[in-house]
Amino acid sequence: MIKKNQQSSGFILKINDDSQIKEVVFGREVNLKFGKKSESYIFIVLNNLDSDIILIAANQSDGVITADRDDLIVYLNAKAEEMLGWSQKEARGKKCTEIFKILIEKNNDHNIEIISGEISEAEELKIDLSAALVEKTQGKVIIFREISQRKDMEAQLKKYAATDRLIEVLNRRAGLDYLKDEMEKAEKTENTLSLIFIDVNDLKLVNDNFGHQEGDELLQMISKILQHSLRQDDKVVRLGGDEFLLILPQSNKRAAEKVWLRIEEKLKQAAAANEKDYEISASHGAAEYSPDYQKSLDQLINQADHEMYEEKKKIKSESDIR
Repeated sequence: MIKKNQQSSGFILKINDDSQIKEVVFGREVNLKFGKKSESYIFIVLNNLDSDIILIAANQSDGVITADRDDLIVYLNAKAEEMLGWSQKEARGKKCTEIFKILIEKNNDHNIEIISGEISEAEELKIDLSAALVEKTQGKVIIFREISQRKDMEAQLKKYAATDRLIEVLNRRAGLDYLKDEMEKAEKTENTLSLIFIDVNDLKLVNDNFGHQEGDELLQMISKILQHSLRQDDKVVRLGGDEFLLILPQSNKRAAEKVWLRIEEKLKQAAAANEKDYEISASHGAAEYSPDYQKSLDQLINQADHEMYEEKKKIKSESDIR
């Protein structure tokens, strides 16, 4: 229940008969304890002479800003001062947009999630923000909390879900999603895209004769060669087992074959330095996606896979002749 305090410019807030009566002066914070609960809340009262009084409650870890109907700052709580880098004295009377620039927002009724927030001169923060007009008053209240750590954790989890556990490149599912997106971009921009399908030769023999740990280390070494041979926007995908897929946006098959020649040279260097009694090599096949000669994702991969298989047969045939 809220009662008007005739002796001050604030209001009396009564929680229940067992709680102490607290005076809430306009724009001030009040910490209340409910029985054995130790949670504290911030209560802010916005009032207008011709309207009802609205009580806004927020967790104490939230930043709270009150503004008038012209979006001029009236009050910042201590947490808002800490997060925004503005003191209440500096902020009072300024427009909300002067101290709080929303770069990207996702509006859902009155709830806005900030993807990126630029705060004064301070470093960039990611925050949750709720902004709502306070009914029957001439002001608004903005309540927000920093969620940088949560967003960082979400990004880490997303990366973890998309990454092959052994060699830290895109796994099959994430890689095929990336390829699908790049094919759509190529169609819209009328660009080409190329693939290189790679199969590590004789990985099973390495696993059988030297152990799976050795086979894993071979895959990790080859993965590093692949990654160091590509441009920033190119991607390495482990399809599974001994198979890799290289996705090369804005390139054609001729460019893909040049990339393969670099990779092949590095594989030969690794083989020459290898002191173990096994060969280090791989077979490859390339394919090109073009808006003029469109293929489905499966058709594109199958074409590169077929070329790889033909090369592998050729290598085996030459080995048998020797």
